[in-house]
Amino acid sequence: KARLFLASAGVDGNVSEVGQFADVLRATPVPSLQWIYEPRPDLKHGNIYLGMERSVLEALFPLGDPTARTCR
Repeated sequence: KARLFLASAGVDGNVSEVGQFADVLRATPVPSLQWIYEPRPDLKHGNIYLGMERSVLEALFPLGDPTARTCR
């Protein structure tokens, strides 16, 4: 499955647009797509990447997931 993580930042961000996109994904599910939407009004465009780093990695690459790729 393909994975997609959507997030939106607060007042100076893109909450409305990303929320609308998430609504479209909800209304028209794609079986081959696993997606997550996390609105973060507490973050801003300039810090959302660092503020969500851990949660994005944990959501997209969960520990113990047999389909996760490993480094060798």
